[in-house]
Amino acid sequence: MRAETWTPWAPPMAPEPAKPRRMPDILKDVATRHRIRITDITSQSRSDVNVAARQEFYALAMDAGRSSNQVAAFIGRDHSTVLHGAKKHRAREAGKIAS
Repeated sequence: MRAETWTPWAPPMAPEPAKPRRMPDILKDVATRHRIRITDITSQSRSDVNVAARQEFYALAMDAGRSSNQVAAFIGRDHSTVLHGAKKHRAREAGKIAS
């Protein structure tokens, strides 16, 4: 008879949750996707291209788990502006409003 080694049973490990994306990384990705500078997104400009990119940033940052207050403080806006912009971006993505 051979000796068997005993190994304790362990439940399978759950995968580690993904790290939340950092806001500077999200900002850089949005600027690259829209082919504009980061300063264009953070500026006071109201051009359609900059506003669309800014609103996309708001939505992505909030989807990454940031609060509207955190996003607003990061980009220098009011939290209600962030909420409105994220809502507009989601409506645009759903096809409810024109680009």
